[in-house]
Amino acid sequence: RSALLVALAAGAPGVGMAPGGDHVAALVRRLRGSGWSAVGTEASRPTVMARLAAGLLLLDRRDAAGRQLFERARAALAPTEHGDPLLPGDQGSALDGWIGTAALAIAARQLDQDELADRLARAVARRLYLGMESTEEAAFWLLAASAYGVFGALAPAAVQVAIDGAAHRLELAGGVGVLPLPAARRARVIVDAGQPVLARVESRAIQPARAERCAGLTAQVAGHVGHVGDTAALELVVESLGGAVARPVVEVLLPSAAAFPEAARLALAGRPGVQRVDPPDGRGLLRVHLWALGAREQRRLPLPLRWLAAGVMTGPALAAYDADRPWCLSAFPSPTLTVGQRPEERWR
Repeated sequence: RSALLVALAAGAPGVGMAPGGDHVAALVRRLRGSGWSAVGTEASRPTVMARLAAGLLLLDRRDAAGRQLFERARAALAPTEHGDPLLPGDQGSALDGWIGTAALAIAARQLDQDELADRLARAVARRLYLGMESTEEAAFWLLAASAYGVFGALAPAAVQVAIDGAAHRLELAGGVGVLPLPAARRARVIVDAGQPVLARVESRAIQPARAERCAGLTAQVAGHVGHVGDTAALELVVESLGGAVARPVVEVLLPSAAAFPEAARLALAGRPGVQRVDPPDGRGLLRVHLWALGAREQRRLPLPLRWLAAGVMTGPALAAYDADRPWCLSAFPSPTLTVGQRPEERWR
């Protein structure tokens, strides 16, 4: 309901201005009524109140219920390790807290509380990884925050970028620019725009396999390898180590001698406990997103690779992490697999 209010706010008629037969206006009235009742029903859920406050205040910044929801959600803000305010998510969900904070920033802009909106925008920007490549709801609120001015209204035509002291002028098209970074063990990147901008670095790191306890996950490949031309009877076994893991992700680097057709990906995506499976990228990296794992819970999933060649080869390389904390990642050694020729059938 809150997302619908936000989506319809820009084109909805003003309060009291819509003709009686306007179906959009009728829907907005029903959604507003539901939002008003949330003052009493959602008092213990600050992220829900923030979402509804954004929708109600976008429709009418004088809305009394919207202002009340905003103040109650604002009172639940807690400082992060960087000092930025962030809403606690339902059941400790970092993603829910991030979405609620983005919604509260939209509401703050509507109330001309720009200092608070700027602080919330910094908190959202520092955790942009939660909104990128995440759920449809996260993508919606990220777009809504951008469209309704949370990160500012005007983009510069260009920015100055210094990479290890070397200066580059980066032209922005539609507010966006991409600058390749040189390969290096580390690089110091400074962006000078004269106004707030979002800077995101995408990098690929190669490191030896090692398990990190903070990832809270272990993963391995088990089962029967099979023969060339056959489909392997392999399983991907994922287990939480100590506590629950909210958004487990397993990355599988497929062997070059194995095929993983689209039908296999769709079948894997339809298994219980699987949220979605991203198609393999150009390197053969398959990303499997799982629903939450409880403490010491194990999930076994089929990995039907079809072998294209025989021989001794390196098996699938695995990495596992919680998408709420993707910097804490466990990488596991690739098993050595022997794929033999299919035995010749003989009839007697």
